[in-house]
Amino acid sequence: MTYPVYLSVNIKGGPQEERIIDESGRTQANLDSAKLADRPNIQVDGDSTTEWDIFDSDHIDVALFSCNKNWARRKIIYRTVKCNETRRTISIRKTLGNVTAACSADVIIFGGESAYQAPPVGHYTSRVDPRFNMSYCYHSKAEVVSPYGAYIRRIEGESDTGRTKITPKPDIPVLAAWASSHCDHNFWNRTGFVRDLSKYLPMDLFGACGDSRIPRNESGAEILKNYKFYIAFENSCCSYYITEKFWKALGEYESVPIVIGSSKSEYESVAPPNSFVYADDFDSMEDLASYIKKVANDEALYNKFHEWRKYGEAKVYTNRLVWPMVEDQNVCRLLNYLEKYAWRKNHPLHMKIDPYGPDWAGSCVSCGNHKWVKDYGLASKDFSKRVNSL
Repeated sequence: MTYPVYLSVNIKGGPQEERIIDESGRTQANLDSAKLADRPNIQVDGDSTTEWDIFDSDHIDVALFSCNKNWARRKIIYRTVKCNETRRTISIRKTLGNVTAACSADVIIFGGESAYQAPPVGHYTSRVDPRFNMSYCYHSKAEVVSPYGAYIRRIEGESDTGRTKITPKPDIPVLAAWASSHCDHNFWNRTGFVRDLSKYLPMDLFGACGDSRIPRNESGAEILKNYKFYIAFENSCCSYYITEKFWKALGEYESVPIVIGSSKSEYESVAPPNSFVYADDFDSMEDLASYIKKVANDEALYNKFHEWRKYGEAKVYTNRLVWPMVEDQNVCRLLNYLEKYAWRKNHPLHMKIDPYGPDWAGSCVSCGNHKWVKDYGLASKDFSKRVNSL
């Protein structure tokens, strides 16, 4: 089980406001050129200053304001980290929902699952008026991009024909597998879709939503390797929301993922070429199932879905590498980005993603374009009500 994350970081201080930065009461505005010139990494050129930020302190305070509850209760994430590439330390403290406690922090983190399940930041912005000026998440437009996986191409001209040969699949009548522990459908009826598809396509369903349990370890992955196809349906259909289930199907299970989630063009922009089946390409569920059977029974056609393995490999990134506050290396990625870009004079940090715009909350649309796929979604009035509350 994973917890997709979107982090909207509110960087307090900087060019937008006068902020006291040392015990003498000086602010950014009254730091003069002589003081800046004394610092070895500073270049002063008229009104523009490069390689300078507001962090005169050796310590950066990060407040975790909202987060998936399963991560929020883990004491291990509330700590101080010393990063090798800087003299500064960065600490993360728990301020869940506490506006007063969060306001004193240098950085405030708003975390959630997909954009659809992100915290209703509008409720808090009316109380604390933060500036959302940085994102750290899976989206390609994030300031710090932290995806759930990646297609790593080999050096141009270098290929490995042996990698095209995947672990042989056993000769069994069941063609596809699905493993999930999230059976509710607050965005779309994913479980109902899978069960209906199983009426046309031989499938094994694992986990709390299925008929059999499966271990969440290497032995579980070995079981799923037996299937030619894997159902990699996302719990929400939002821009670039392509989670580990897709990358595990490619990398760990050596299967062909059948997908519903992000747009087809977004899948194509990050996935290996010709590596997945996009369910919404078909006019009906019966047509989708017929195509899967056709591919499964044609060795040459099935192998075409694995041609990409000659030229690269699919990497799966664990949850610990997606969240910015779990692994020290990701905490340091955040600090390094802040040191490089935050509060530079005449270069205010600006977030590329509008939390309320088409790349984030506005990107969560009903799954699919065909009516037969849309019929598994929420009623339109319920969907609009949820999105408008973000």
